[in-house]
Amino acid sequence: MQSIAVRIKEIRRQVETGDYNLATRRILDLFLDYYISRKWKIEAVALRAEYNMNLVAKELTGEHAQSVNDWKARVMTLLDNIQEELMPDEAQSGEIQPESIQYPVNQSPVSSGEYTGEKEVFRASRITKRFNNPSYTFELPPVDLVLRLGEITGIVGENGNGKTTLLRMIAGDLEADSGDLSYPLFGGVPVNWYEFRSKIAYIPQHVAKWHGYLKDNLHFTAALHGIKGEENEEQVNFIIHRLGLSKYENATWSEISGGYKLRFELAKALVWRPQLLIIDEPLAHLDINAQQLFLQDLRFLTNSLQHPMAVFISSQHLHEIESVSDNIIFIKNGQLMYNGKMKAFGTERNENIFEIITPAGAHELETLFADYEGFKIADVGHIKIIHAPLSLTSARFMAKLGEKEIEVQYFRDISTSTSKLFKETLTLNR
Repeated sequence: MQSIAVRIKEIRRQVETGDYNLATRRILDLFLDYYISRKWKIEAVALRAEYNMNLVAKELTGEHAQSVNDWKARVMTLLDNIQEELMPDEAQSGEIQPESIQYPVNQSPVSSGEYTGEKEVFRASRITKRFNNPSYTFELPPVDLVLRLGEITGIVGENGNGKTTLLRMIAGDLEADSGDLSYPLFGGVPVNWYEFRSKIAYIPQHVAKWHGYLKDNLHFTAALHGIKGEENEEQVNFIIHRLGLSKYENATWSEISGGYKLRFELAKALVWRPQLLIIDEPLAHLDINAQQLFLQDLRFLTNSLQHPMAVFISSQHLHEIESVSDNIIFIKNGQLMYNGKMKAFGTERNENIFEIITPAGAHELETLFADYEGFKIADVGHIKIIHAPLSLTSARFMAKLGEKEIEVQYFRDISTSTSKLFKETLTLNR
């Protein structure tokens, strides 16, 4: 587990190297992990708000250097104050033992990006759903699923394979046709579905239009969940600035882009600190940079020590979802092809699989790697799928291409990615 001293040191480095966006987000995350005085929280939110409003970013053009330096000095002073409060005896040495920190009651620290507790929020055993109409029949295969605090579980697969159906069943929007489900953290098997659904944050793929101003909507949502008065004001300000919505707090639906509409939906879900967050296809309308920022925030916020969440997220963006998921579910053609730990996928494979785009032809590659028994190539559109023995690692593969000066326009090792389940099916069908 990282000590608070190490975390603060990392934030200082981010400030020094000009990564103000990450630094100001991670400062606010300290308040989600540790008990820190309210006065420092107000200062941290103010510093983040100033960054969001571009009062700091002008350094990139060389303007207002003095104001930027003043802002950076305030950030460093705030970090000094936080470190002094959390570890007064060790502040000078910069070292602290884990037992010295006062963690929230009944919570465990986060280690290596993975929540160490075993609190189950949701559990399902062989739940299914079937739809019948004159022209179409669909059946979700039996699914076993456990969602735990501090973990992100991703569900991936082609459209029409039941991702949204499963999400809606967990959110309480659809009733399972068979199987058992319960919410241990909320009291077990639902009797009053209205009560249980009020504890679940669900962001559908197509969000409904809202009216009024963004900030007013957040105040209203927080109030619906019992957050009122001064706490309501502080919590709304915190989440607005943490998610980079400062410029849009007084904006209406028509005044913000699709990407910021999604950030608003996330803010609306997080403002009342849910323990179960369900998100359907959030990356579909985001550019690559926005996707990475969204997923990074989701990982950070899921790991909160004071308010950890269980997150269930669907997407067709396999690699992006895999990069943040602890667990992964893959459904294809009505079959559950994988359901387990992300880090365990592909560990017992008998071959490596690579994707490559190169002007080199299949015959040239087969000749180059003729010494490797079992080396096979399949063309899938403009991408070649390489099936290679385990002895041919990605490093050796790329090194041999480099020796022959073969141009590579794109390469990815998908040996431990669920992406290969798509590719294996395609190559078998050719």
